[in-house]
Amino acid sequence: MYAYLNQIDLSLDRSRWHSIDELRKFYKTQIYPKRVVDLFLKNFALESNKIQYTYFIKNIDLMSKLRGYFLRCFKNESFLYEDEIYYCCQKLLTLNQYLESDLEIHKLEIEKLRLDLCKLTFGVIKFKLSSKDRNRSMMIEHFLQNENLNLINMEEFSRGLDL
Repeated sequence: MYAYLNQIDLSLDRSRWHSIDELRKFYKTQIYPKRVVDLFLKNFALESNKIQYTYFIKNIDLMSKLRGYFLRCFKNESFLYEDEIYYCCQKLLTLNQYLESDLEIHKLEIEKLRLDLCKLTFGVIKFKLSSKDRNRSMMIEHFLQNENLNLINMEEFSRGLDL
């Protein structure tokens, strides 16, 4: 999930200098956000009607960071709270609407979506992962990537998932 959200962040950031149509072309070769939401709904028994509610991401405090660290170290597991998953689904569905629409989307709307996803990605999920996983996820392919870099394909991260 961290790698996918990081890909979105980098792609939305790079799309500021191009039309949204270029980003749409890129995502035709990638995993569409709606497919990730469908996977969440199926695997976590979420209620699709609850996605319409308003969710906010709380700033993660030191205790939450430590809890995530200890769970990762001793139980080797990471987790997201239900509200965080619903928040993520909302933002992914917003991106999906932008990608499927034929209309031009204002750059400020795209930037607001990117910042909202960054709150979740770098403010919450980042602290629940090992540094090895975080570093690997930072090397994800994205829109307008530097072709000289050796980046990791999203398919490598999504192996074993029904996407």
